[in-house]
Amino acid sequence: MPLQFPHKRFIINWLKALILSPGILFPTAYLLVYLSTSIYLNNAFKTELYQSIDRTSGNMVTIKVESISPNLQLDTMTLRSIDVIPAESAESSNQPSQHIKSTHALAIRCPNLQQLLFNKEKRRSSITVISTILLAKHSCAQ
Repeated sequence: MPLQFPHKRFIINWLKALILSPGILFPTAYLLVYLSTSIYLNNAFKTELYQSIDRTSGNMVTIKVESISPNLQLDTMTLRSIDVIPAESAESSNQPSQHIKSTHALAIRCPNLQQLLFNKEKRRSSITVISTILLAKHSCAQ
Protein backbone atom coordinates (compact mmCIF):
# COMPACT_ATOMS: atom_id res chain seq x y z
CA MET A 1 0.00 0.00 0.00
CA PRO A 2 1.44 3.40 -0.93
CA LEU A 3 2.02 5.95 1.82
CA GLN A 4 -0.54 8.76 1.70
CA PHE A 5 0.39 12.28 2.71
CA PRO A 6 -2.06 14.31 4.80
CA HIS A 7 -4.17 16.88 3.09
CA LYS A 8 -2.79 20.37 2.75
CA ARG A 9 -5.57 21.74 4.97
CA PHE A 10 -4.59 19.35 7.79
CA ILE A 11 -0.95 20.49 7.68
CA ILE A 12 -1.93 24.19 7.75
CA ASN A 13 -4.27 23.65 10.71
CA TRP A 14 -1.61 21.65 12.55
CA LEU A 15 0.98 24.43 12.05
CA LYS A 16 -1.52 27.06 13.28
CA ALA A 17 -2.16 25.03 16.41
CA LEU A 18 1.58 24.63 17.00
CA ILE A 19 2.29 28.34 16.60
CA LEU A 20 -0.61 29.33 18.88
CA SER A 21 0.25 26.81 21.58
CA PRO A 22 1.41 28.15 24.96
CA GLY A 23 4.73 26.34 24.52
CA ILE A 24 5.52 28.64 21.60
CA LEU A 25 3.64 31.82 22.58
CA PHE A 26 5.15 32.33 26.06
CA PRO A 27 8.81 31.87 25.07
CA THR A 28 8.27 34.13 22.06
CA ALA A 29 6.70 36.85 24.22
CA TYR A 30 9.53 36.53 26.77
CA LEU A 31 12.14 36.73 24.02
CA LEU A 32 10.51 39.90 22.69
CA VAL A 33 10.53 41.50 26.17
CA TYR A 34 14.17 40.48 26.70
CA LEU A 35 15.30 41.80 23.31
CA SER A 36 13.39 45.07 23.65
CA THR A 37 14.86 45.57 27.14
CA SER A 38 18.35 44.91 25.81
CA ILE A 39 17.92 47.34 22.91
CA TYR A 40 16.48 49.99 25.23
CA LEU A 41 19.34 49.63 27.72
CA ASN A 42 21.96 50.08 25.00
CA ASN A 43 20.32 53.11 23.43
CA ALA A 44 18.08 55.44 25.43
CA PHE A 45 19.02 54.23 28.92
CA LYS A 46 22.75 54.58 28.23
CA THR A 47 22.24 58.15 26.96
CA GLU A 48 20.21 59.08 30.05
CA LEU A 49 22.88 57.48 32.26
CA TYR A 50 25.61 59.59 30.65
CA GLN A 51 23.55 62.75 31.19
CA SER A 52 22.90 61.84 34.82
CA ILE A 53 26.60 61.22 35.45
CA ASP A 54 27.47 64.58 33.88
CA ARG A 55 24.92 66.36 36.10
CA THR A 56 25.90 64.48 39.25
CA SER A 57 29.64 64.94 38.82
CA GLY A 58 29.39 68.51 37.58
CA ASN A 59 31.10 67.51 34.30
CA MET A 60 34.19 66.43 36.27
CA VAL A 61 34.23 62.90 34.80
CA THR A 62 33.18 61.25 31.60
CA ILE A 63 32.10 57.63 31.71
CA LYS A 64 31.92 55.42 28.64
CA VAL A 65 30.14 52.06 28.72
CA GLU A 66 30.52 49.67 25.79
CA SER A 67 27.27 47.78 26.40
CA ILE A 68 24.57 47.20 28.97
CA SER A 69 22.90 43.82 28.96
CA PRO A 70 20.19 42.27 31.11
CA ASN A 71 20.53 38.75 32.44
CA LEU A 72 17.95 36.14 31.46
CA GLN A 73 15.94 36.55 34.67
CA LEU A 74 15.65 40.32 34.04
CA ASP A 75 16.79 41.14 37.58
CA THR A 76 20.40 42.23 36.96
CA MET A 77 22.06 44.43 34.38
CA THR A 78 25.69 44.06 33.41
CA LEU A 79 27.71 47.07 32.28
CA ARG A 80 30.66 45.98 30.16
CA SER A 81 33.93 47.84 29.47
CA ILE A 82 33.45 50.86 31.71
CA ASP A 83 36.00 53.65 31.19
CA VAL A 84 36.08 56.54 33.67
CA ILE A 85 37.89 59.57 32.30
CA PRO A 86 38.44 62.67 34.48
CA ALA A 87 37.63 65.97 32.74
CA GLU A 88 41.21 67.23 32.83
CA SER A 89 42.50 64.18 30.94
CA ALA A 90 39.65 64.34 28.45
CA GLU A 91 40.63 67.92 27.60
CA SER A 92 44.39 67.40 27.44
CA SER A 93 45.71 65.41 24.54
CA ASN A 94 49.21 64.91 25.98
CA GLN A 95 48.63 62.03 28.43
CA PRO A 96 45.03 60.79 28.23
CA SER A 97 45.83 57.17 29.07
CA GLN A 98 47.32 57.86 32.54
CA HIS A 99 44.04 58.95 34.11
CA ILE A 100 41.64 56.44 32.56
CA LYS A 101 40.22 53.86 34.97
CA SER A 102 38.74 50.78 33.34
CA THR A 103 36.50 48.03 34.60
CA HIS A 104 35.81 44.94 32.53
CA ALA A 105 32.27 44.29 33.80
CA LEU A 106 30.02 45.44 36.61
CA ALA A 107 26.80 43.61 37.51
CA ILE A 108 24.14 45.70 39.22
CA ARG A 109 21.06 44.14 40.73
CA CYS A 110 17.90 45.79 39.43
CA PRO A 111 14.71 43.81 40.18
CA ASN A 112 11.95 43.93 37.55
CA LEU A 113 14.27 45.28 34.90
CA GLN A 114 11.56 45.02 32.23
CA GLN A 115 9.62 47.78 34.03
CA LEU A 116 12.24 50.34 32.97
CA LEU A 117 10.54 50.39 29.59
CA PHE A 118 7.18 51.45 30.99
CA ASN A 119 7.74 53.23 34.31
CA LYS A 120 9.46 56.64 34.25
CA GLU A 121 9.85 56.82 38.02
CA LYS A 122 11.60 53.44 38.18
CA ARG A 123 13.81 54.49 35.26
CA ARG A 124 14.87 57.71 36.99
CA SER A 125 15.60 56.00 40.28
CA SER A 126 17.61 53.26 38.54
CA ILE A 127 19.65 55.81 36.62
CA THR A 128 20.35 57.75 39.82
CA VAL A 129 21.43 54.62 41.69
CA ILE A 130 23.65 53.40 38.84
CA SER A 131 25.31 56.79 38.34
CA THR A 132 25.96 56.99 42.10
CA ILE A 133 27.52 53.51 42.06
CA LEU A 134 29.75 54.36 39.09
CA LEU A 135 30.88 57.67 40.60
CA ALA A 136 31.53 56.02 43.99
CA LYS A 137 33.55 53.30 42.27
CA HIS A 138 35.54 56.02 40.49
CA SER A 139 36.23 57.98 43.67
CA CYS A 140 37.34 54.79 45.49
CA ALA A 141 39.71 53.97 42.64
CA GLN A 142 41.50 57.33 42.89
